[in-house]
Amino acid sequence: METKKHAAISTPSEADSDIDIQLLDLFKELSEKQDVFLKLTARPFIFEYGQSELHCLDAIGRTRNPNVSKLAEQLSITRGAASKIVKRLLERGDLGGYQMETNKKEVYYTLTDRGRKIFEAHAQSHQIWRDEDLRFFQSVPLEDKRILCRFMRRFIHHVRRRITELEQAAPGPQDGSDTEGGD
Repeated sequence: METKKHAAISTPSEADSDIDIQLLDLFKELSEKQDVFLKLTARPFIFEYGQSELHCLDAIGRTRNPNVSKLAEQLSITRGAASKIVKRLLERGDLGGYQMETNKKEVYYTLTDRGRKIFEAHAQSHQIWRDEDLRFFQSVPLEDKRILCRFMRRFIHHVRRRITELEQAAPGPQDGSDTEGGD
């Protein structure tokens, strides 16, 4: 009898499985709702940009002397992926390139007036989103937030580990171009 009880404890029950599915569904719904919220609070001209492009503009706007290597590191993508994104933004007129007198080999990037407009609109959308969410979080009991933080750190660690495994198993360089869509 003890053996059966122990086996039942170590095997996920149907209820455990249901809650796992509910968690996955809730993460998906949260992501979808955040995308809708961003679109409702963002200016329409941002919609023509993918997430990777917006994040690249954000990194360039916040970084001193950004080059492809710095951008790749900040965005957690390959230099090849960062280079492709920068090329698209240069072609759109969102970026300008420059070189330092001390290093003619390296190209650095700056936001043009058009790029600055996108950067500022994106930052404003994020601030609205952040303010709304912080107001909600203030209504949640502290212990619930602590449990959620522990869970999220573990889950993010799991996702990062899987990404690393997939990147290491991939046959060639990853271009990061599949991260398009809203922010």
